[in-house]
Amino acid sequence: MPIRNLQIERFGDRVDWVRQTYDHDPAFAKGVLTNRKAVWAALHRAMPREHVVRETWYRATGKGSVSQSVIRGLLKLFPGLPENLLTIPVYDSFQKLQSEIDGDRARWQDAQYLYAASREVLVSAAKTYYASVDGTPEFALIGRPEWLLETPQPLTEHDPVAELDLDSYNPSPPKLAGLNCDWLSFKRRFMPTTAPLFDGDSYRVTGIDTEGNGRLAFKFGPSSYFKYVNSCESLGAEFAAAYEDKADFTCPLPLRGAPEQIFNLRQRHAVAGVNCILLIRHYTPRKQPNAKARDVFVLHRRGTNTLEAQNTWHVIPAGTHQPALGFGFTGDSSVWRTAVREFIEELCDPKETIKFKNLGEDFLGHPFVDHLVSVYFRNTGAQRPAASIHLLGVGFDPLTTKPEILAAIVLDWRRVDRELMKNWEGEEDTPLRYVDVECLATWAESSPIGSILPAGQACMVLADRNLPSLWASVRAAP
Repeated sequence: MPIRNLQIERFGDRVDWVRQTYDHDPAFAKGVLTNRKAVWAALHRAMPREHVVRETWYRATGKGSVSQSVIRGLLKLFPGLPENLLTIPVYDSFQKLQSEIDGDRARWQDAQYLYAASREVLVSAAKTYYASVDGTPEFALIGRPEWLLETPQPLTEHDPVAELDLDSYNPSPPKLAGLNCDWLSFKRRFMPTTAPLFDGDSYRVTGIDTEGNGRLAFKFGPSSYFKYVNSCESLGAEFAAAYEDKADFTCPLPLRGAPEQIFNLRQRHAVAGVNCILLIRHYTPRKQPNAKARDVFVLHRRGTNTLEAQNTWHVIPAGTHQPALGFGFTGDSSVWRTAVREFIEELCDPKETIKFKNLGEDFLGHPFVDHLVSVYFRNTGAQRPAASIHLLGVGFDPLTTKPEILAAIVLDWRRVDRELMKNWEGEEDTPLRYVDVECLATWAESSPIGSILPAGQACMVLADRNLPSLWASVRAAP
């Protein structure tokens, strides 16, 4: 006996609202679904073995006689769509549910705008949220005193690799109330770029060890960039929404949890960021060879087209701790490799080096890249490297709870013959900012150019504190 169609009021209007509100699975359609015909075409690709022919579709959207195959297809096409929005017979009842969902999504949209525009205010409030467990209250990040190294720890290509915990617990990223989709899917709707995002393999921190000898060691497990965004960036959105609701934060937020949970690395995809402050000794612009040499640090402004930390100033180079060859190659867990990769990618001909990043091969081993690595970071015997890398500490971002590894790259400008280039994540019209090192502490406390990310502030404070020993790594040029 054939299954009778459902009789659903104004089903076509519901389809219009769904396509405007929910993200569709890009496997079945690229770009925006501009009308009902585009939805039907995508539906046909999503359900090739079902009989969602043109007449079936028009009968559903025009007359409200809806087959089960249409319902199944729409739920497959729009993964975050609740089934009752489609099947509830009376349109007034649908409108009540629609109003609740629109209200929830508007709240998260407002939170996203606040998150992007007023991050500094939110970070300050989040720092207070963790006051009862924060061992570094005067520091920009949340952490423990022993995580801030008294002496910078040199990093080299030949350091022991970090311990890998490939079987570590894999937590499920949380869902924000009322969204019925992950945070990434929601946030990308408000990004000014439609360029595809890359869900790269990433290292999440599963342990931080101080080794008892003034050194830091990390333990890493497998994750991915999208899992980080949905796990940690979503906590920033939750905090922004609570702040906008004028919460007093005396009770823990549902997803963020009690303050002590920031140290529980099992309950989120705590993917590490590697943040390097570039300190340049004897800097003169190549176009002004007669200018007086200066000792400087470098900042750049992140644009609106980035998925995280939009509209902020930050140290450079910086990036996510990710493997180039997948989790099977243990050498990729080296913080030195990530620091070098980001330096080469962001400051040494980014348009050229970005071609090699996602080839599934050793990025640093590519001949074009290998030459740059040798010039800057390898002691070849015939020539000392122009730069050295030093670990400064680690801490958690108060807003996202992301573990931020802090380092310094010390560069002797007399040993290089090329100008640094601006990386692709920076604003097009905002050049790199070269600032005298005497401003490290004052700019970290109050920047005259705008909000600096907490990890950047932390790098600046620790670099200022350790400047004599960092400069000592730059030997006199022969």
